[in-house]
Amino acid sequence: MQPRLPIRICAYPLLSQISPETCSPQRSFYAHTDIPMRRPAKETTGLPARFTASSVSSQGTDAEVNIVANLGEPLVDKGGKDWDLVGDAVHAYLGLPLSSLTEEMAKDDAERILHRWNAGTVLSTETLFEIGRRWTQWIGTAFSGAEALAEQPIAWSNEAGQVMEGWIHTLLKLPKGKCVLADHKTYPGTDLIGYLREKYLEQLATCGPALEPASGRLARTFVHLPLFGFIAEVYVVATFRSDRFTL
Repeated sequence: MQPRLPIRICAYPLLSQISPETCSPQRSFYAHTDIPMRRPAKETTGLPARFTASSVSSQGTDAEVNIVANLGEPLVDKGGKDWDLVGDAVHAYLGLPLSSLTEEMAKDDAERILHRWNAGTVLSTETLFEIGRRWTQWIGTAFSGAEALAEQPIAWSNEAGQVMEGWIHTLLKLPKGKCVLADHKTYPGTDLIGYLREKYLEQLATCGPALEPASGRLARTFVHLPLFGFIAEVYVVATFRSDRFTL
């Protein structure tokens, strides 16, 4: 006589027989090793850890803004569609070591950049070349012997632990540990002074303390308006804010 073996029958209901109330979410075979999901972090109103100088509002900054040089006749009449591409093309060209290029090389680069940024319908190769010629000529006249550095990376940490990162369009290193900051703006409007006051005072003021540790004391700050042929100088009188940027 064969011994009886114990038999255990486990019956599982079909999915169609499971009510929504008793259905539990399926778990992985390795569920016991799963890391529990964290609850969504609550929104905070604290200070941002990082910011750019261009994102800081100009409210609360008092400065003197004056046109100090006329480089020639305006090169454009007004702005247009996709104007940011024109700005990118101008910045790319002015970022080249123009003083070390021959005229042929500079014009070849201008043509290449205009094609790259699709800005040839607004600017010609000759116009972009003229922008560069005016700029290098002004630097050579106003700051003879200065070392011109284009598109320089910058990083700085303020007292609140926030980190500012960005790029300086042109940094002129002067003797005796001083430097000059120059920023290019391809603004196509007519109210140049009002535009700079509204948009860029705090941006320029923020770069001053960031430059001192590596480049020396900031002596002067300029804004180059290449399309209108002007150089504006910005002198920050007072900044009515803390060193904590809330953006």
